Amino acid sequence: MHRWFAKYTGNFSDSRNRNTDKDPKRKLTLRQELLRLLLLVWFIPLAVLMLILNFQGRKTVNRQVDKSLTDLMDKAGNLSELSINDCIQESREASYNSTIRLAYAEYKDNGDAGKLRSLVTRFLEEKYKFNSFFNRTVLVFTDEPEKIYYTQNDSIKVRQLPIVSFEKEALPLLMSEAEDLGTGVNFVRAGDRVYLIRNIVDNRFVPYSVIIMELNMEEIFKGLYSIPGFESMTIICNGKELYSGEGDVPNGESFPAREGSYLWNEETGSYTGYREKIEGNDFIYMILYDRSTLMNEWNVIKYLIELMLVSLVVLVIAAFFFVNDRISNPVLKLKEAARSIAEGKYGETVLSEGQNKEIAELTESFNRMSVKLDEQFNKIFLEEIALRDANIHALQSQIDPHFLNNTLEIINWETRLSGNEKASRMIESLSTMMEATTNRDKRPLIPLSEELSYTRAYIYIIQCRYGDRFRYEEEVQESLLDLPVPRLIIQPVMENAVKYGVDSQGNRYVGLFVSDEKDEKDPKDCVKLRIVNHGAPGREEHRRIEELLAQTEGTKESRGVGIQNVNRRLKMLYGDAYGLEFSVSAEGDTTFTIIVKKEQNEQF
Repeated sequence: MHRWFAKYTGNFSDSRNRNTDKDPKRKLTLRQELLRLLLLVWFIPLAVLMLILNFQGRKTVNRQVDKSLTDLMDKAGNLSELSINDCIQESREASYNSTIRLAYAEYKDNGDAGKLRSLVTRFLEEKYKFNSFFNRTVLVFTDEPEKIYYTQNDSIKVRQLPIVSFEKEALPLLMSEAEDLGTGVNFVRAGDRVYLIRNIVDNRFVPYSVIIMELNMEEIFKGLYSIPGFESMTIICNGKELYSGEGDVPNGESFPAREGSYLWNEETGSYTGYREKIEGNDFIYMILYDRSTLMNEWNVIKYLIELMLVSLVVLVIAAFFFVNDRISNPVLKLKEAARSIAEGKYGETVLSEGQNKEIAELTESFNRMSVKLDEQFNKIFLEEIALRDANIHALQSQIDPHFLNNTLEIINWETRLSGNEKASRMIESLSTMMEATTNRDKRPLIPLSEELSYTRAYIYIIQCRYGDRFRYEEEVQESLLDLPVPRLIIQPVMENAVKYGVDSQGNRYVGLFVSDEKDEKDPKDCVKLRIVNHGAPGREEHRRIEELLAQTEGTKESRGVGIQNVNRRLKMLYGDAYGLEFSVSAEGDTTFTIIVKKEQNEQF
C-alpha cells in the first residue's frame, strides 16, 4: 500500500519540484541570507552614518540640534495647545450643562441654600475633582459673591492655597476680570497661581455666575518641561506674564509676531520659544536651555554607534554559529525526513534533543504528522478490507423488506377472517412501525402527522401489553401537523418513558404535548415536543442520562442509545441550539423535550 501511495505522491512531488525548483543551486542558504541582511540593514548603514558624523563635524551636529529643538518645540507647543483647549472645553461644560442653572433657579424659588450647595458641590466634584489639569475649581454667583462653592484635587502634590487666603487675595481680582469678559475665557495670574475664568450665562446669555479654575501648570505644560536641556521657562498671555520659573528669561517684547517656534541666542544663554493663539488669547512660551547638554548627548550617541559597529562583528560571528547549530542543521534534518516521506517511508521521525523551543515544537509536530500519516494509511487500508467484507456479508444476508410486509399482510388477513380484531390491529401497528424503520422512500424529513402515526402505532401495542395499567395522553397543536421533522424521533424517547415511567403500584403514564409557544428563557423560533412520564430516575440513572445527552459521539452501551441518537441527529440537522433536553419537575415527573426548528424549506 505504501508503495502504491508513494508512486503517486512521488510523481506529484517531482512535478511540483520541476515547477518551483528549476535551479536550486542559485538560491542562497539561510546563513547567506542572514549575512546579507546584517550587512545591508545594519553594518553598512551604521558605518556610513559614522563616516557622515566624522566628516560633517560639529556644524552638522548643531544643525541637527536646531532642527530637533524646533520639532520638539512644535510638538510641545501643540501638546500645550491641546491641554489648554481641554481646560477651556471643561470650563465650557459648566456653562452648557443645565445642572447649575436649574439648581440656581430652584434656589431662587424656594430659598433652599443647603440644597443649592449640595447640587453645585456635587457637580463640581463629578466634573473637576479628579481632573489633573485643575488644582481647585471655584464657582461664585454674581449676586452672592460672598458665597463660594468649590472642589479641589487632593491627589495633586501641590501646596494648596487655603480657601480663606484665596477669598482674600485672589477672588476680588478674578471677579473684577470677569466683569468685562462676556462669554469668552481669560487666563489671570494672582500671586503665584494661574487661573482660568469664564462667565456662566443663562438662556439670554446674561452672566449669572463665574467659574474659576486654578491651573496645574506642570501638568498642562509638561511637554515644555520635556525640552532637552530645560532650565527655566516663562509663559506670557496677552502681553502679561502668566508664569515664570527661575532663571533669566526675556520678557517677550521682541518676540516675533507670527505663530510657530523660534531659536535664538543671547548673552544670557540659548533660548527656544513658541507662539500660538487659543480662543482669542495670545500665548508665548520662552524656554532657557543648556545647549552644551545637548551636544554631550550627541557625543554619547556617536560613541554608542562606534561601540555598536565593534559589537556587530562579534554578533555576526555568533549569529553564524547560532544559525548553523540551532536552525540550519535541524531544518536540514527535517528536509531529509520530508524527502523520505515523499518517497513513501511513512513514520519517519527526527530527534528533537538540544533544540530551541520553536524548532523542537516544529520537529515534534513533524514527527506527530509523520506517525499519524502512517497510522492513517494503515487504517484506511484496513477499513477498505473491512468495508469489502461487510458489503459481501450484507449481500449474503439481505432480506427484502417487501417480503416481511407482505407476510404481515397475509397474517393480518387470516386474523381478521378468524374474527380477532385486537390481534389484527396489533399486526397493523407492527406493520406501521416496520414501514417507519425501512424508510423505503428515503425521505430525511416527514410531516409531523406521519411521525405521530408511527408513535400511535407503538402506543397501541403498549396499551395492548399493559391494559388498564397504562394511560396515554396526547395534545398536539393542529397547525403543526405539516411541520417537517426527522423520522423516528418520538418513538425512541417514548419507549424510554414507557420503560421508566412506572409508579409503585405498577401503573404507567406517558403524555405527549406538541406546541410552538415561546418562553422568556428560550426565545428562539422552534417547536417543542414534550414527552412526560410519572416518576423520577434515580441519582445514578439521572447522571447517566445527562452524560448520554452531553456526548457528541455514539456510545458503545445499549442502554440509552435511542435518546442519544435522537439528540445527535437533531443537533447535526438543526445545530447545537436544538436537540433533546431532560428535566425532572418538583412533583417528580420526568420530561424529555424534543426541540426542532419551526421555519424550514423542506419539501416532502
